[in-house]
Amino acid sequence: SMACVRKVDKRWVADYRDAQGKRHREYCRIKQEAVDLLAKRLEEIGQGRFNPDGRKITFATFAQDWLDTKSARWAPNTLDIHKNSVHRYLCHPDFGLSSYRVANIDVKAVEDFRKALQEHCPHLGNRTVNLVLTSLGAILKHAVRHNLRPSNPIEHVDRLPEPRKEVIPLTPAQAESLLSRANEQDTRMATVVQLGLYTGMRMGEILALRWRDVDLHGRLLTIHATNSHKLQRERFQDGGSFGGTKTDQSRRRVKLSA
Repeated sequence: SMACVRKVDKRWVADYRDAQGKRHREYCRIKQEAVDLLAKRLEEIGQGRFNPDGRKITFATFAQDWLDTKSARWAPNTLDIHKNSVHRYLCHPDFGLSSYRVANIDVKAVEDFRKALQEHCPHLGNRTVNLVLTSLGAILKHAVRHNLRPSNPIEHVDRLPEPRKEVIPLTPAQAESLLSRANEQDTRMATVVQLGLYTGMRMGEILALRWRDVDLHGRLLTIHATNSHKLQRERFQDGGSFGGTKTDQSRRRVKLSA
């Protein structure tokens, strides 16, 4: 029979045959999804990219594959965030998505997961919940790229609002008092505190400074590394260099006051 989309009970089914004549049926919640899915499958079959076995892969297996594939490219802190998302939340035995097939995770599954996450972990802030969803979105994007699913449901899930933390800078009197206490405690630490106060550099950037980055005559510091993670310190001990900065814009020069 010809490929078609029809309604079965309350669901829509994309019904088609592959190049070997084997029949396949895939179910969707709404008609348009089934129509889009059918078009995509027929295109895959035509181009020899059809991969029905791949769609049996569970989320737990695929998420681990994704971590293994991508981890070499990430900064250590990014790797920690994604590992944390996958192992602590997305694959949690009580409310995670482990047993889902990657192909079957839809918008409702994502929203149900988020609700369960907030119920089981009420201490989590909106920012952390959003980070977990960001990891999930990246995993599902990877699945789309590998022809395991037609689209990424994360694109239709709104992020939770993240209230911006208001930064309240120290007054000159508070800064003076902080510096004098730091000097009493530990002069090396006082240098770190002073640099932070006068330049606004990130802690990881201050801790990665080398003498060659310091130009006292020209009153300039050059920032091109960060030391904010144990892996970066290990890398430094092995090869004499820290990881790069958080973003390209973070590579910069900082003017020093007299």
